[in-house]
Amino acid sequence: MNPVTQPLIFVPNHQNGVPARLHYPVDADPAPLVGQFPSGFFTYDDIAGCPTFAAHRVTDVVNALHKDWPRVDLSYGRYESEPESSTTVTRPKSARPKDWKSMGPRIPQSLS
Repeated sequence: MNPVTQPLIFVPNHQNGVPARLHYPVDADPAPLVGQFPSGFFTYDDIAGCPTFAAHRVTDVVNALHKDWPRVDLSYGRYESEPESSTTVTRPKSARPKDWKSMGPRIPQSLS
């Protein structure tokens, strides 16, 4: 698998009840995200080396990730190594990051 530069959620679509997997960039700390959910929401999969959660809660996890990350990658398929489809979900303009003021002034795209 390629290095992850933003959170990636893999959702298996071949069988009900199989948990989704959350991959974080190596240098990122998932503790703030995990702290937003009740105990037991995430479990750690030792074989996959990542947290897992109920696949029907993907929207909740993506919304929580958007507080810190402008983009989240989603992959679907039978096997994580061979996704059947993938997309990047961009944070909606209405969802501001938690440290919005510390980000500094916004530069119009026409100037960048």
